[in-house]
Amino acid sequence: MLLYKEAGIVPEYEEQQWNLSIDTLGNKILSFDEENPNKKILLEQLNQAIHQLTLQFLLPSEQTIYLVW
Repeated sequence: MLLYKEAGIVPEYEEQQWNLSIDTLGNKILSFDEENPNKKILLEQLNQAIHQLTLQFLLPSEQTIYLVW
């Protein structure tokens, strides 16, 4: 939700409903003017958030394999 606020894409409560789609947020950020200094920063933050959501953690048994080597 922080990215939505920073991007200025906070919908009016009664007019719109929240759309938490990553595609929608990405498209709205991409629609910013190239001169907008926040565009690059917001895209980087979106990429970091996506990376954190898709990061797969190792099971404890898998971690011990790495410790042995």
